[in-house]
Amino acid sequence: MPANQCPKCGQAVMTYGRFFKEAEPTRISPCGSCGALLRRSKGVYLLLLVMSLLLLVGALGLSFWQAYAWWLRATLGLLCLAAWTLLTSYLGWRLVGWVAVDGKSSTKAVS
Repeated sequence: MPANQCPKCGQAVMTYGRFFKEAEPTRISPCGSCGALLRRSKGVYLLLLVMSLLLLVGALGLSFWQAYAWWLRATLGLLCLAAWTLLTSYLGWRLVGWVAVDGKSSTKAVS
């Protein structure tokens, strides 16, 4: 099953714009098609771990790059961080699926 499909109705859970603004690993979100309460699968933590480690390797590589001034490296680092955040979010939307939550959960649903 594709990652953005609802396990209940089989339709798209949400658009990427909505995903970027409101989806979090621990948050319960309603399906945009049927309203079922869904949460991210546990695979989201693996994605976050891998992307964080890769970002750390890239940051260490930038810190050892002494050919340019510190402000240029800092600017490049901030641009890379912003791009990495968008890439991580997009990969989460495309690769990590959703799990249905039973109605008796103690976590509050956010609409």
